[in-house]
Amino acid sequence: MNILLVRPPARYVTGSISPSINLPIGLMSIAAVLEEGGHLVTLYDAQVNLTNPVSSFDDYLHMGDPWEDIEKKIAAHTPDVIGITCPFSTQLANTNLLAVLARKIHPAVIIVVGGAHPSVKPVDFLAADSAVDIVCIGEGEYTLLEIARIVDQGGLPVTVAGTAHNFNDIFTVNPPRPRIGNLDELPFPAYHLLKMDDYFSLFRKGYTDRPTIYREGSERTVSIVTSRGCPFDCIFCSIHLHMGKRWRGHSSSYVLNLVKMLIEAFGIQHVHFEDDNISFNRERFSEIVNGLGALSSRISWDTPNGVRVDTLTEELIKRCKASGCTYLVFGVESGSQRVLDTIVNKSLDLKTVLSAASWCKEAGLDAMAFFVIGFPGESPVEMRDTVEYALRLYKDYDSTFAPM
Repeated sequence: MNILLVRPPARYVTGSISPSINLPIGLMSIAAVLEEGGHLVTLYDAQVNLTNPVSSFDDYLHMGDPWEDIEKKIAAHTPDVIGITCPFSTQLANTNLLAVLARKIHPAVIIVVGGAHPSVKPVDFLAADSAVDIVCIGEGEYTLLEIARIVDQGGLPVTVAGTAHNFNDIFTVNPPRPRIGNLDELPFPAYHLLKMDDYFSLFRKGYTDRPTIYREGSERTVSIVTSRGCPFDCIFCSIHLHMGKRWRGHSSSYVLNLVKMLIEAFGIQHVHFEDDNISFNRERFSEIVNGLGALSSRISWDTPNGVRVDTLTEELIKRCKASGCTYLVFGVESGSQRVLDTIVNKSLDLKTVLSAASWCKEAGLDAMAFFVIGFPGESPVEMRDTVEYALRLYKDYDSTFAPM
C-alpha cells in the first residue's frame, strides 16, 4: 500500500502561547511499523515551512505550509490510505480542514485520524458529513498496519480493534486494541522520512517548544518517548485515556541504542525525554542515566514532561548531573497537601519535593516544577499556599544552568 501520513499546520490563538514545533513522534513510530510491514510510506509534516514559518491572520497565527501548498503536495501523491494526526484539542479545526482537503483531492482514499484528541472524542471527527472514515483510538502502530492490510486485500476496515467509524451513517466503536506490551518490538521511529535539518533550522530560529541551554550546536535536539502509560491517578491527566494505566517501557539498551543512532546519523547534541513517567522504573531509569554518562559522544538531556519526585534519590540526581542532564522538572501540582491528597490524587508527600530540590541545588542541577491552581474544590487560601510554596522553592533552592 501507498500510505501518506500527515501532520496538519498548527493554529495558535493570537495572544496565547508562541508558535513552536517538535518532531511528530507518533507518526514516525507508525511509519516505521508500516515500512517494516512492506508498505511505501510518505511522512508530510505540514507544520514545517522554512521560508515563512508563521503567518498572521486577524485572530490567529498559522504555523506551517499555507493551505494552497498543502493541497498541491497532497495532490502530488496517489495514496491508498491517508493518516492524519491530531495530538491536541487546539488543532481540531485544522485536522478536520485537512481531512476535507484530502477528500476533495482523493475522493476514494481511506482517511484515518488518530492522536490524543481523537482517542478521547472520536465523535468529533465522525459527523454524518465528515471527510474522515476511521478514527484510531489509542496506540496507532498496529491499528494502521491492520487497516493497510485489509485495504490491500480489497476489504473495508470496519471491524478493526481500536477504531471507530461512521460508514453508511452508522456510528460504530469497535472493541479496544490491547496495549503493546513489549515496546522493544517496535522499530526505531522513522527519522529518515523527515528532513531533520529543517527542524534544527527552526529550533535555531527560536521555534522550539522546550527550553534548552543555548550553545553551539544545541539546536540539534530531538524528543524521545521511552515509555507509555502511567499507573497513578492524577485527576488532570489524560494519559490513561489514550495510553492506559499500565506503565510500559523500552529497555534501557533500546533507549541507549536509539540515542547512539541519532548521534551517528544526525549529529544530535541534546535529547528531550518526553515520557509521562520516565523514572517510574527506577532501575531502568538509573541504567539509562549511567549509559548516557558513558557515551563516547557527549550529549545533554532533560525531562520537560516532568518526573515523580519520590522516585529520585540524592545519588541518582548526582548521576543525572554527571551524565549531562541540564534540568529536571518536578510534577508537584499543588502546595497544599490536602489538595494533593483529596483532589489531585497525586500520592505525593510535599516533604519529598523539598528534599529533591535541595539535592539538585547541591549537585548544581537546575530544577523546575509544575503547579496548577483553580482545581474544583480548592479554596483561595490553598491557591495562595501553592503560590507561596512555589516561591519558597525558588527562593531557597534555585540554581542556575551550569556550563557543560
